Amino acid sequence: MFVCCALLWVELNNRETLDPAHKALSLLTAPVHLVVSVPRKIYLWGTQSFEDQETLIAQNKDLENEIIVLERQVQTLAFLEAENARLRTLLNAVEAIKHPVKTVEIISEDSNPFNHHVMINRGSVHGVYVGQVVLDSKGVFGMVIQLDSLSARVMLVVDQQSAVPVELLRTHYRTVAQGVGDIEQMELMYIPKTQDVQVGDLIVTSGLGGRYPKGYPVATVTEIQSDDQKFFRIFIQPIAELETSRHLFLIEDELSND
Repeated sequence: MFVCCALLWVELNNRETLDPAHKALSLLTAPVHLVVSVPRKIYLWGTQSFEDQETLIAQNKDLENEIIVLERQVQTLAFLEAENARLRTLLNAVEAIKHPVKTVEIISEDSNPFNHHVMINRGSVHGVYVGQVVLDSKGVFGMVIQLDSLSARVMLVVDQQSAVPVELLRTHYRTVAQGVGDIEQMELMYIPKTQDVQVGDLIVTSGLGGRYPKGYPVATVTEIQSDDQKFFRIFIQPIAELETSRHLFLIEDELSND
């Protein structure tokens, strides 16, 4: 205790004498303090950097999840808008059809590449019958050719076995639209070169034969070939959306000619 007091007295009474020594000692030990403190500073900096990195990674992950959710919402909205537009088209088509109809849905397509057939979700128990005419929102789609109790097979107008009595709307010339097995085209049969036919002419059902009702759109003329001496070879493009339509209309009653 006495020694401590003595050292304190010496310190207080010799501050001016000791100050230069303290300053010199501080200058000598400063680098040592700096070197000793470096590992701690590196550790603190590394720890902070690691924490900041983890925070950034977590924030990035949250943003990615938000983007995924927003993308799904946009996709859902786009689907709903497309579905609403399709339903409005169907409603407008029903109003435009001149006969009672039953709405059906395509449930499958024929896997046979030589046939153009689809299956619909209504059959004999729903009053569907063989030979019943099928429309979509744009025009003539095909005809029922086979029945089950709860489903039916529809042959598209482009099938090689399909033949639709038609007329050129502009001139009223009557002929037959024959399927050629191509989903994108049909052919008008035996059109004499004396007839006035133009690319873009609208082809509608003629009502002859008592099967297809009169006046429904079938196709438009896309190509006219005149290689034969007597007849044109005329290719037409179906108006019905054969590859994309999902809902169809069955004309309810068998119709006689208008």
